[in-house]
Parts: sequence; C-alpha cells; structure tokens
Amino acid sequence: MGLKVNGAAFETLADNLPYAILKKQAESIEEKESILLGQAGILEAKDDYTTRLAERYRHQKNKFSLTPMTGVEWKFSRLRPANFPSVRMAQLATLYHQTPKLFNAFLHSDSVKAIEKILDVTASPYWDQHYLPGKESSATRKKKIGQTTKQVLIINAIIPLIFAYGITLQDEDLKEKALDLFSALPSEKNNIIRRWKEHGVTAKSAAQSQALIELKTDYCDKYNCLNCQIGQQIIFS
Repeated sequence: MGLKVNGAAFETLADNLPYAILKKQAESIEEKESILLGQAGILEAKDDYTTRLAERYRHQKNKFSLTPMTGVEWKFSRLRPANFPSVRMAQLATLYHQTPKLFNAFLHSDSVKAIEKILDVTASPYWDQHYLPGKESSATRKKKIGQTTKQVLIINAIIPLIFAYGITLQDEDLKEKALDLFSALPSEKNNIIRRWKEHGVTAKSAAQSQALIELKTDYCDKYNCLNCQIGQQIIFS
C-alpha cells in the first residue's frame, strides 16, 4: 500500500502489528483504523473521531503490549494527498473488514476482475473530508482505491504472493494461474517501459513489462551486458 515512497514504512508497520490482533480483536472498521493509525504513530486526538480512535488504540496497546512506530518513518511530501499513508491505512482497514479472509479470497480469484472487485473499497465516511487524522479538508471526496493503484497492487503484491504460495505447496496449477493473471493484465506505464518503447520494444502485457523492468534493473543498471542475451547480441553482432 505504500508503493515505493512508503513501502519500507508499511513493512515496519506489518512487522510491528500482529495480524491476529487486527483480525480477531478489531471487529469494526473504526477499531481497525485505530490500531493501524496508532501503531503507525500518526494518530493524535484532534477531533471527536480521532479522540475516539486514540482511546480505542490505548486500550489495545495496553492489552497487547504494543509498541508503536515513532511516526517519523512516514513520508507525506511530494505525494498526492490521495496517496497519503493515512488514507491508505483507512482503505486497508475497510479492505480487511470487508474481506476478513483476504489471502484466501485472492487465492481463489479466477480472474483479474475478481481481484479488482475485492480491492474495490472506499475508506470510511470520516475520510471523505480528511487526508490526515484530525485535519479537515475543504474539499469532499470519497477515498476509493483507484484503478491504477489496484493494478500496481495486483502486479507487485498479489500475483507474486499467489506464485510464491504455489512454489511453497509445489502446486503447478497455482503457479500457472499466477502467470495467466500476469498475461491478462495490460502493460505497466512508467519511465522504464517508455524507454524500452523508444528503442522499439513494446510490452503487450504486465508479464512482458515486468520482464523488461527486470532486465533493466538486473542487467542495464548494473552494466551486466555480457551476461545478457540482448547485450551480447548488440555487442557482438
């Protein structure tokens, strides 16, 4: 949910928050928000709603001896407000609430559209007028997970997770399913793929764009041309 900018911070949050607490002890979206924001270290009691969240978090913190993050790990600058980590946590709280058995739901989805439907969540109404806890925005906007974010999550988290689980179980069908999902997704749009296109290589699916990104990262960026079949062909042709 943090993408590149806040990816490491979200990983730290995941490490510091036992999933069982989020799943079993937080029965409502509000309780899930309180635990996520509280553990992230960005929850301050500034209005009625955040005061309620802070009170709930203090109870869970004492009950389970939780140690929150300092809050300085999170980056907000140069981000569109819709991508603020606070908004992503609110969306994540709704996602966990709507689909308690999230991993199982992804695992048994038979198409990209089915996965997108699971990810079709909107943060609770409080966030319609907030991007940060306790700081009201002048504009009202529902905080839905957008289509681009869904695609990024599917490509970079969900499909690799399905494939990795297939490896763990030695289940060829699961691995094949993950690859089929990659092929069913459109190519990513980023600077790396645009550069490849400028050189005459066009990705027709997410499977191909992921391969091109891997080539750029593991070969081009490391000047590893002699171990790359494309590099060898260019050099020795």
